[in-house]
Amino acid sequence: MLDCGANVGSFARMAAPVLGPRGKVYCIEPLPDVCAALQLNAAIYQQWADKKGLQVAPVIPVQAGPSMPACLSVRPNVV
Repeated sequence: MLDCGANVGSFARMAAPVLGPRGKVYCIEPLPDVCAALQLNAAIYQQWADKKGLQVAPVIPVQAGPSMPACLSVRPNVV
């Protein structure tokens, strides 16, 4: 699943259990401040994901253009 404009990861968190351990959620968030919140939530949800048998991949900042940073979370089986 591709979650464009992932915000803080709420939709990804709901979708991950539905997709199950073999599913993948890819989150893309272009706003740097919101990306920072997405990174924080990924860390907070780790314990929740562990209980569900899901994995949370790191949120990786990427450059989306000359003046627009973005972040990408490639989350196999994640929140």
